[in-house]
Amino acid sequence: MNKLTLTFILVIGTLNNVFAQQWTTNGDHISNTNVGSVVIGATTPAAINSAAALFPGVTPKFNVLTGQGSGPFTELITMYHQGVNIDAVQRQMGFLMKLSTESTTETNKMGGMILESSNGYANIPTLSLVTGNARRLSVDYYGNVGIGTTTPTASLEVNGGGRFTGSNPIGGIGAGIEVFYNTNGGYFQAYDRAGVAFLPLNIQGSNINFSNIGAASNNPSLTIRGGNVGIGTTTPVSTFQTGNTFQKFSAGNAGGANLAYGTSYMGFNAARTGSGSTASWVVDGDNVHNGGGVIYGDIGGNIYFAPLPSAGTSQRTLTDLDIKNSITFKIANNGGVYAKSMTVQIAVAPDYVFKKDYKLPRLNDVKQYIDQNQHLPEIPSARQMEKDGMNVGEMNKLLLKKVEELTLYMIEKDKQINELQKRVSSLETRRKK
Repeated sequence: MNKLTLTFILVIGTLNNVFAQQWTTNGDHISNTNVGSVVIGATTPAAINSAAALFPGVTPKFNVLTGQGSGPFTELITMYHQGVNIDAVQRQMGFLMKLSTESTTETNKMGGMILESSNGYANIPTLSLVTGNARRLSVDYYGNVGIGTTTPTASLEVNGGGRFTGSNPIGGIGAGIEVFYNTNGGYFQAYDRAGVAFLPLNIQGSNINFSNIGAASNNPSLTIRGGNVGIGTTTPVSTFQTGNTFQKFSAGNAGGANLAYGTSYMGFNAARTGSGSTASWVVDGDNVHNGGGVIYGDIGGNIYFAPLPSAGTSQRTLTDLDIKNSITFKIANNGGVYAKSMTVQIAVAPDYVFKKDYKLPRLNDVKQYIDQNQHLPEIPSARQMEKDGMNVGEMNKLLLKKVEELTLYMIEKDKQINELQKRVSSLETRRKK
């Protein structure tokens, strides 16, 4: 009996000594300095396969063996907050990992997950992933996901840049979509990193660029900048502009008192910026000339043409009044045409009328034609001109021909008159004798 009692006392003492070495208390805290693993559901932890890419051959420090439950969620691992209905405070719990214990004040080496309520009674909970002591990704109560924000207002809200990439056939990073911000502004662009080539869409700050595949973002095919559209230029200054410098063609707003309250314009190496009294026109040079031109309409329905002769070699700035004072041609709303001068090319001038072999129509024949047709030979009738209009060049040629024929008639008549005067003078002389 004494021997059995002694053995029991030794076993109890040994167990107490073992447990005392593994678990200690310090106030409300319980600690265990065992360097082994904690295993639930088995006696030894299951080591991860040595071929695993991310965790090769790792033996976990905490191992839960599941697979024994027969119903849904019977193997659920839960952690509860000890709140009750009368607990109106916000509730928070989380899972924290820290990569270092070098200093108790370090915060940038921590990461984990937080479940917390936005108001009392644990209502409206959110879930956040944490790195560097900051919430990086949050899922709110309504299912909205926020990256860089804890209060997403849409199904996905990202505060910051982003990139969506794919893989090219040889395994590198291929085509994708990038969203980021730098000193030039915000960017949204499609880019093939493997081929080092931009894809058609690129948004830079306030610019929207559409490029040919492979074109650099600073040389797009089409740009929308602050409401202006540019083709072949990244800096359109008018509502619509193709090309740049002296090769540009522009279309835009021509409103303003100095343009007789214009509506819109087309500019050839002339682009209008601003409006009203502050508007100005940019005309570029090619180091030799700096000419251009403007066509615009006004609210009254008139159309104006304003050539801008070269006045130097470099860029110049003009006012609305300068453009108005340069008008040389106008089409009025009533169909009238106004110009300072006009030249019409004629293929064959009617000077052949003065050649000796030209057969001048007899006046009696002309009179007979007029009596029958009520207009000159070769000249269109009034009804025809009213119906089909009049070719100005052809009509001027016909009128010149008739003037030349009329001149020949007058020369012939003058000759006849001189002959008659001689005969009259001779008869008077004879009578006086």
